[in-house]
Amino acid sequence: MISEKKMLGGNTIYWTYENCKAEAIKFKYRTDFNINSRGAASSARNNGWYDEICSHMVFNTPKKYWREQEINFLINNYDKSIKYCAKQLNKSYYSIKSMRMKLKTKNNIKN
Repeated sequence: MISEKKMLGGNTIYWTYENCKAEAIKFKYRTDFNINSRGAASSARNNGWYDEICSHMVFNTPKKYWREQEINFLINNYDKSIKYCAKQLNKSYYSIKSMRMKLKTKNNIKN
């Protein structure tokens, strides 16, 4: 059962703690919760419940995220081809090429 609170002035608050928690349980990722249930997510953030009601959700790692072990692999295999590194890391050719250029400019890799 969905509960609502009456506030001074006649406003009805739909997104109570219980309603937000019930809505959050439907989602596996915070991103999905934020996109598909904006009202509940916004109310939870404004009231300080967001982290608590989203504690069951799995952390969704962005695709563009580079892990330390992947960067170390690129540094150790800099002499190998970009195609080889892309295949080993399961990343795109252009992603590998871009990261290698970033590493080279940061002086992490020497020619």
